[in-house]
Amino acid sequence: MIHVVLVGVSGFPFGLAEVQRQRLLGRAFVSGGAVVTVLCRYGMQSPSKKNRLPAKGVYEGMNYCYCSGISWRPTSLFWRLLRKAWGLFGETWRILRLSWSKNLDAVLISTDKMTTLIYFSLLGHLLGFEVILNYVELKSSFISIRNVFWRLHNSLFDRYAFGFTDAVIPISYRLEQQVHRFSRKPGSLRVPAIADPHRYISKRRQHSSSPYFAFCGSIGHIEIVEFILESFLIYREHGSIGITLIVNGKTEEFTHLSNIIESSGLGDTVKVVSDLTDDELAQVYANAYALLIPLRENVQDEARFPHKIAEYCFAGRPLVSTNFGEVKRLFTDKVNAVVCSKYNPREFSECLRYLSDNPAKADYIGENGRLLASSIFDYSVYALPLVQMVRALSGRS
Repeated sequence: MIHVVLVGVSGFPFGLAEVQRQRLLGRAFVSGGAVVTVLCRYGMQSPSKKNRLPAKGVYEGMNYCYCSGISWRPTSLFWRLLRKAWGLFGETWRILRLSWSKNLDAVLISTDKMTTLIYFSLLGHLLGFEVILNYVELKSSFISIRNVFWRLHNSLFDRYAFGFTDAVIPISYRLEQQVHRFSRKPGSLRVPAIADPHRYISKRRQHSSSPYFAFCGSIGHIEIVEFILESFLIYREHGSIGITLIVNGKTEEFTHLSNIIESSGLGDTVKVVSDLTDDELAQVYANAYALLIPLRENVQDEARFPHKIAEYCFAGRPLVSTNFGEVKRLFTDKVNAVVCSKYNPREFSECLRYLSDNPAKADYIGENGRLLASSIFDYSVYALPLVQMVRALSGRS
């Protein structure tokens, strides 16, 4: 039986897309018969939720350990730094113990930091385990990053990171091309955005007198949020459906969003919610009239594969996006999604209007999206391929 250790992300099992992808990859390995251990260097939970999760335990069949000793984030800077240092030591010590006991086949690392990757690559060479990179973004394409150091770092990462790994798990076709361009190693397996369909089995749309479109994302991506609101404002010239924004962000970002909504005159037609549980989020998705996720026409969005696309599809409601990146490759307009030809607010608003004018078609498209998700976005589909990849790398096939 193979043993895979997951590292690089703190916050397991609660958190945003990167934590959820790590969690679902871990579950895929477990479904394939592997033993999985998740190591988090330090805690990320709010101190008010310090009793939410023990520092060590078993979750969804995976062993996990917060190597700093606590699963929550101390308020004191001194204690945070001390816990991080202790977490690095604890993480390394646990990997050493597993390796010495011949109980470690591979480390799956989720990171975009070259130093972190090199560190685990050195450990892998010294201790004899395989290093697999979970590759989800082309950071060198982020034009919003102005710092010269980080722009250089990201360019080097997207060019040389694969030389420090034994295999790569790219999330998109564009990232798979990046790997093949700069690496001759055969050990790669593309795993798209994945989700757990069982979260949505009991969730079916509850018809309401106040239907709504829904968008889930970070206020930090304010350009996307503004695009959604501008499209919705145009739609409201003739449509009556509202919109719910499920967002996270800093206090000042929420204030900025409130100001945008107020100045747009949309008022009560926009509902903003945050900090939902997994179950609450799944129900919001399932109740939505349609679920929105526009992709911009740039390299950054061509390379990424938003986690919520998989979740949206399993909710059984129609996905509304733009004809770019992975959406262009996998979806067909008005069959299993509504695909806008361009990243343009007016054209996007026409997609919203089409769905509001054709409720039966909206249900049809949503159900087809669910069928597509069952064959592509179900994490369990990748259970055996992932386990077979590790077996081949470690010579245990």
